[in-house]
Amino acid sequence: NLIMSSGEPYDVITTYNDMALYSDYAQKGALVDLTPLIEEYGPNIKKAISQESMDALKIDGKLYAIPVVVTYKVNSSILIRTDWLEKLGLKMPTTTDELTTVLKAFQEKDPGGNGDQNVPLTIRGDLPMLDNLVGAFGMPNTWNDVDGQLVPRLLDPAYKDYITYTADLYKQGLLDKEFVVNKDATAKEKFTSGKAGAIIVHWADIGGISDALTKNIPDAKFAFVSALKGPSGEAGFSGNAGFDRLTFVPKASKHPEDAVKWINAT
Repeated sequence: NLIMSSGEPYDVITTYNDMALYSDYAQKGALVDLTPLIEEYGPNIKKAISQESMDALKIDGKLYAIPVVVTYKVNSSILIRTDWLEKLGLKMPTTTDELTTVLKAFQEKDPGGNGDQNVPLTIRGDLPMLDNLVGAFGMPNTWNDVDGQLVPRLLDPAYKDYITYTADLYKQGLLDKEFVVNKDATAKEKFTSGKAGAIIVHWADIGGISDALTKNIPDAKFAFVSALKGPSGEAGFSGNAGFDRLTFVPKASKHPEDAVKWINAT
């Protein structure tokens, strides 16, 4: 907001997908209409982005932003120390029961040698749902199909079973007893320091986690756990589609044509 109100001549600005903010900028005349510029300078843009996404961003028939298309299908899963699995002679878990067995082995046999600091599975405290596990109970999405109707997770008949399972992990000491107060960095530190055998993280965090873990434990290995099957045989992740960020050209830009040419080239 400060940048836009200051009139600084930025050629390109990318923000997260805030449609209200975008609409406000466009209606106040703060953005360049990209429709003719894309038509002239953006053949690659037109090929890469669906017409549905373009139409969703039009305001009074004009396009003021280029969506950043989501190119990944899955956000997060359980990242697990595969060298711990190998040390204990265990295979990668494929079901919720097998996950419980693995976490119990991490707890009882302490492959990291952490003693009372050992944590089988850690998460950050503000994680609303445990990705992969919700899919194992047939609720991978915020809203899911239940007998032909879309139902939010909290009203899904399977929600009780999911809560029972995760609560049981906590009661057994398999889920970090301090998870409620864990900041994102706290949970990651437990994993990268070798105290935790598993963590639920976004794929984009892998680079930083890998660097930190390798620095602390050079021989450590890890991998994402694939979609776990739950008691009813269900499995899955929430799928991504559409766009998650918007790129626009402020009216103050001195080079709107070059901005579109650059986006088209990249």
